[in-house]
Amino acid sequence: MVVVMLCVFGFSLLDTKAYCVSPVEPGDNWFSVAIHLDEKTLPAGVQLVEDKSVKKTSLGRYHLNNKTSESIYIVSEGQKHPNSGLPNDISPIYRLVDNSVYGFNGSIYNGDPWEEYCKNCRGLPIINILRESQQVWKVNRPLDVKIPQPQQVEIPVYYNGDTFNISGQLVYGLNEEYNPETPFPPCNDKLGLNFVNSTLPEIIAVVMFLALVTTVFAVFFIVLRFIWRRIVK
Repeated sequence: MVVVMLCVFGFSLLDTKAYCVSPVEPGDNWFSVAIHLDEKTLPAGVQLVEDKSVKKTSLGRYHLNNKTSESIYIVSEGQKHPNSGLPNDISPIYRLVDNSVYGFNGSIYNGDPWEEYCKNCRGLPIINILRESQQVWKVNRPLDVKIPQPQQVEIPVYYNGDTFNISGQLVYGLNEEYNPETPFPPCNDKLGLNFVNSTLPEIIAVVMFLALVTTVFAVFFIVLRFIWRRIVK
């Protein structure tokens, strides 16, 4: 534990910009995206809720909500879970009921496997179950960029004894607030550490500090081993 804390302290000597989180490729969203669900496929009481405070370039502003006491389950074709309380051929992911969301924990075999995701909330974020496959995150969007065709989507659900799909589509448009520059600093290694933003003396200081920590603990264990051998004898 002490070693971990010392190492964290050592890395903190680097520039505060050393830690970065960026998309797969640095750049802003080229397109805005909206989701439209076929109301004919929505169970009674289930609705799409939009958080207009979130940018139009993100599906994160949409939530699937069930305001009724009749549970609806988001399911998949994955592993079967007999302890879910559903038919054995159903693999549940989320449960929506009474304006609340519960996630299924398949590792729980004794007790209730449904864990609270959010209570009295907007509902399940659509981004948890759908992806914008036509979205692009890059710098320098072409002036003549073509807007992708609507993306057909389906959400498999289990409701009132039946399994079916909620159908809809993702509709794309131009991101009117597009930033042609890179909005996020790219990470320069697998650890997400951007050493380029740190000066050479800072990097040398961290390396020397970690070497010192390693040496101190090596000496400590050698001494400890020597004392132990003397005691045993």
